[in-house]
Order: sequence, then structure tokens, then C-alpha cells
Amino acid sequence: MTRRDPQHWGQFSRFPAEQGTVICSPPAAGSGYWVGAPGAMYDATDGSFYLIYRVRRPRGVQPDRGAEIHLLRGSDGVQFEEIWSGTKDQLSTTSIERCGLRRLGPDRWALYVSYVDPADGRWRIDVCEAASPDKFDLRNCRPILTAADIDADGVKEPFLF
Repeated sequence: MTRRDPQHWGQFSRFPAEQGTVICSPPAAGSGYWVGAPGAMYDATDGSFYLIYRVRRPRGVQPDRGAEIHLLRGSDGVQFEEIWSGTKDQLSTTSIERCGLRRLGPDRWALYVSYVDPADGRWRIDVCEAASPDKFDLRNCRPILTAADIDADGVKEPFLF
């Protein structure tokens, strides 16, 4: 691989994971338990870091796969406090995936949610808006992009820049 090869551009140095700091832990140890699919942002308006992630449990352990998402706020990017959570039941779905958070204005926030569409079993992305990031109601989401809209197998895991 040469430096001009596009795959080279995605290379990064390994870091010693044992020197890292665990921010969120899964509900139990063992195969199939994890927290991940994170979305993160820094809001210069209030000087806060926001982190959203999903919780995964093994199939058959209730609530299983992609059952819940958690939104945290912190001031240093390492220590966080949970300010909101949502569940797959609020979306009538079988699984929630990676989500993204964005401030739209002084009193307007948007949560972009990736989940399995209950209508056709394909992944979709909806948006939920609220006056503050601790006030989202997943029952009030509206579609942004569905697999049916673009004749695709699915659309998922929004990244916001």
C-alpha cells in the first residue's frame, strides 16, 4: 500500500487500550453484552460534551439487541451524567442502532435515530426534535430517510458534521 492509496488515508496508529478510560460499561459481562454505536458532539454554546450510545444484550436476554439508547452530558469529555434515555418500544421497533445529536438553535435540538422500520423490517432514519436534549420523545419522530424512499435494503447510522 502506498501513501497515495485511499486505503492508506484511513490508517491510524494503534493506541494502548489498557491506558484508555472506560466511559460507559455494558449491563453485564460476557459474550453479547456491550455498549457502543456512539455519537458524540461538543456544544460551544454551553461548553458541554454530549455522548449518545446504544446498549446491546445477547439475543434472548430481555430486553435484547438494540433495546435502549442513552444520552449523556459532561464538561470534560470523560466524566458524563445521563440526561435522557429511550427504548425500542417507544418506536415499536425490534432494534435501535447508532444515533446522532445536533443543536438546531437556541431552544431546538434534533436527535437522528436509526432503527428497524416496523412496516417493512428495513433500517430507516427519523428525527425527533425537542427544546432541550433531555426532552426528546421518540413517539414524536418523523421520517428523514427510509429504505422505501430510495429503494434500498436499508439506511442507517447517521453521522452529522
